[in-house]
Amino acid sequence: GQGRRSMVLRHKSSLLQTISTLVFSVPLLMALTSEHQTVSGTAVQLVSLPKGGLHSASLSLSDSRLQVYAASIDITFVLTGFRFYMFHWFLTSMAIGTIIISNLYVATIGWLSQRIFGASFNVDEELGGARKDRRESTPSYARSKRRHDKSKRR
Repeated sequence: GQGRRSMVLRHKSSLLQTISTLVFSVPLLMALTSEHQTVSGTAVQLVSLPKGGLHSASLSLSDSRLQVYAASIDITFVLTGFRFYMFHWFLTSMAIGTIIISNLYVATIGWLSQRIFGASFNVDEELGGARKDRRESTPSYARSKRRHDKSKRR
């Protein structure tokens, strides 16, 4: 976007300019002070940038009598919403985003596998009987069972 804004320099009458030059002539010659004015203002607000980004910016003056020794353009972005958090808290938003995306990925894979294969992920149903059978077949379980039975008979 383009913006145009008029900015006014502080005016000094010719009499005030002459007096200032005479009073400040020694500090001006010794480079202890300088005659300059800084003008700042907002030229454009709420600009949406093109997809390729901003490649150049220009500043033009409408009065040729004005002498400019230095000029600078400061661009300030006001970020809102998700972009604000991504810029100011990059590592935190990266960690939270990674956790959310990985959880969504695992949940989607689990849901799809249950839909496609009809898989049941109940560990107690699947492994409960096998654990019990395996435990009863160990020698230490058989010995403890015999001891337990003997203590009941007494």
